[in-house]
Amino acid sequence: MNNCKLDLSTEENQIKHMMYQSEKSKAVRLHMEDKIAEAYEAFKKVLETEKEILGEEHEETMFSRSNMSVMLAQLKRFPEAEKEMRSVLEFYIKAHGDTHQKTRAMKKNLANLLVETERLNDALDLLKEVRTFEKYNALSTDEKSVTLELLANVYDKLEMWDNAVESLKLLKDMLVNQFGEKHDEVKRITKDLANMEEKLDTGED
Repeated sequence: MNNCKLDLSTEENQIKHMMYQSEKSKAVRLHMEDKIAEAYEAFKKVLETEKEILGEEHEETMFSRSNMSVMLAQLKRFPEAEKEMRSVLEFYIKAHGDTHQKTRAMKKNLANLLVETERLNDALDLLKEVRTFEKYNALSTDEKSVTLELLANVYDKLEMWDNAVESLKLLKDMLVNQFGEKHDEVKRITKDLANMEEKLDTGED
């Protein structure tokens, strides 16, 4: 990881660094408020500063690029989003390896985009890679649950309802173990599972 290129021993550069941090906080806030177009433009300014004071391949620079690629997808600018996602994914694989958390998160983002652009089998391949690693490693419920729900969604679209049911059952069991039967997320997944089981039963008739 590159160190900050900005010499913070001078008052001028300290002010510049503070302004950068303020601009980044603003960009993050806009994104959290779902003001996607405004957030993207704000992050563009932040990214230019990060490239200057941190470097092209600093983790913070790459994290901003990752966020911006998701925003591009949210804005339906899919070709630009995919190009940026694949670029960031390549960096994370080289920097951290194929199974690192940042790599897996970017694969999930890319899989979401592939679903949006109706490339379901490509999305499925990516998610299977992620799931294979997560299945046999002690990771957070949040990480594993996102993958299982994405898988269930792709299986549903591919009309592979037996696989979708299996994914949702695993997801439900995981959430019940952590939160209990009465948690809102458990209730939501239970409803999704019932709908998927109905599709499976109908499809098998």
